[in-house]
Formats: sequence, C-alpha cells, structure tokens
Amino acid sequence: MWCVNGAYDAESSPITETLLEEIDRHLITGTTSTHVRMIFRRQVTLAKRILVVEDDSDIMLAVAQALEEEGYEVAAALDVSIAKLLIQNEMPDVAIIDHQLPDGTGDEICRMITSSGKTPVIMFTGEAQEGTVLECLDSGATDYVLKGTGIEELVVRVAKHAA
Repeated sequence: MWCVNGAYDAESSPITETLLEEIDRHLITGTTSTHVRMIFRRQVTLAKRILVVEDDSDIMLAVAQALEEEGYEVAAALDVSIAKLLIQNEMPDVAIIDHQLPDGTGDEICRMITSSGKTPVIMFTGEAQEGTVLECLDSGATDYVLKGTGIEELVVRVAKHAA
C-alpha cells in the first residue's frame, strides 16, 4: 500500500501524473475541504477494484486493509472531490461510500458512478433514518450497511457485489 499525500513513488504508482496534478491543483487553490487528503491503493494483478470513500481515516484504513487482505485493489478518498478524481481516472468494480462527507454527500458520488455503468455502490453510514436510506437507494445505491456492522460482513457484501 502506498500513500499519495504530496509525494509518491513514480516507479510503482499506478496513479497517473495528470491525476496527481489535479489533486495538487485542488489542494493549492483550496477548492477542496481542508481535511488531509490521502489516497491509498495497492496494485494487485487482475484484482477487482474497490473504491472506499470515508471521512473517518481510522474506519477508511480498517476497511481498506480488510479488503486488501482479501486480494482486492483499493483506492480510498476522504472526501467527494478526491473521490471524483479517482472515478474519472478509473471506474471501480464496487464502491463503498459514506453518506455524510466534509464537502458533500455520498449521493453525489453514487449518482456519478451509477450514471456511468452498472458499478454496485454500497452506502456505508451511521445514519439509520428511513429517509436517508431511501435517499441513498434513490441515488442508485445497491446496498446500505450501517456503521457498527462488522467489517467481515462488509467484505462479504463486497464479494457478493464484485462477483
């Protein structure tokens, strides 16, 4: 796993120079939130690509690690703006998205993904209100998992959707 946080290893990085320039432009101009930006990704041959969008870095890292241990290639973002850049660079096979993010909602990312194809989207959020669930499903989410659910269950759901 490697981290993009202003520097990267060009020899092993599958992220394009254009994507890094775009991320830097957003950071310099302040058009994205002030939260620390991190993108995690691991190159795995023929692995399914999973996008994790979660503003809690501890949860994001735990989910990414569990998925990588199962052999998935993981890209992760802490906010909507970085998630959009990742999607524009490469569409994931499955996306796991938090509903409330620092610079918007997961619904926006969900619509972007589902309008481009049949990529399954799992909303992974702490919001249990029926209105929120319906809003997420209406935006194109194929599954809704409450935070607090075990990571093992989340990984099983990813496997089901990635098949």
